[in-house]
Amino acid sequence: MKKLILFIPVAFFAAGLAGCNGEEGTAGEEEQPDAGQSEEASDHNGDKEENGADSSELESELEEREETIREQEDRIAELEAEIDRLSEEEGESESDGGSGDPAGNGETGENGSDGETSRPRMTPEEDFYTQFWFGSGQTPEEEEMGFEPGVTDWQDYRGDISSRYTEGESEYVTAEVLAMDWIRERETETMMETEEELAMRTYYEENGESAKILFLHWGLKDDAIAGEDFLLHLSRDGDIWTLDEVEERYYCRRGMDEDASICH
Repeated sequence: MKKLILFIPVAFFAAGLAGCNGEEGTAGEEEQPDAGQSEEASDHNGDKEENGADSSELESELEEREETIREQEDRIAELEAEIDRLSEEEGESESDGGSGDPAGNGETGENGSDGETSRPRMTPEEDFYTQFWFGSGQTPEEEEMGFEPGVTDWQDYRGDISSRYTEGESEYVTAEVLAMDWIRERETETMMETEEELAMRTYYEENGESAKILFLHWGLKDDAIAGEDFLLHLSRDGDIWTLDEVEERYYCRRGMDEDASICH
C-alpha cells in the first residue's frame, strides 16, 4: 500500500511536467514566424528597390533624349535662318541686274539679253572653234618687241594617219574613243608639261551620222608657237566610226607669213 501511494504522486508529477512542456512548445510554435512568409516579404522589398532604380534610369535617358531634340531643333532653326538670308541676297542680286551686270547698272550681258551671262555656245557657227586662252593680251615685253600674234588658216594635217582609223579597218563604235586613240598616237600627252592644256570638244550633226572632234593644245614651250588645234572629221556607217579627214592650225606668238600658214 505504501508503494502505491508513492507511485501515484511520481506519475502525476511526471504527467504535470509533460503537460507544461507541451503548452510551452505550443506557445513557441505560435510565436515562431513562418520562414516562407519572411522570404516573400524580402523578395517584395527587393522588387521595390529594383523598380525604383529602373525608373531613375528611364527618367535620365528621357532627359538626355529631350536635350538632344532641343539641340537639333536649335540647329534646324539656324539653318532655316541661313536659307532665308541667302534667298534674300539672291533676290537683291537679281533686282540689281543679275549676273549679266555685276555692277548693278542695268546693262545687258555680252550676249545682248538682260540678266544673263555670256556663255560659250559650242556649235561650229559660234564658239566651237574658239581658243579662249588666245587673245588674253600680250606681255609688255611682247608689245615692246612688236609681236603680232595670229592664228593660221586650217590646213591639211601633215602627219601620217594609221589605217586602223579608216573605212574598212576601223572597229570603233564610239567617235570619242577613236579620237583619243589618235591623239595618244601623236604622243601629245608625253610632250605636255605642267603649264600645258589639252582640251577636247565634240559636235555631232543632227542626223548623228557624222561628227567633228576638236583638240585644243595650248601653252607649248615654243618661242614661235603658243598652241595648236587638230580638227577630226568622222562619219559612221552602221555602228562603226571612221576618221575621214584631219585638219590643223597654229597660234603664232610673234606673227605669221603672208599666207597665214606658218608661224615666224
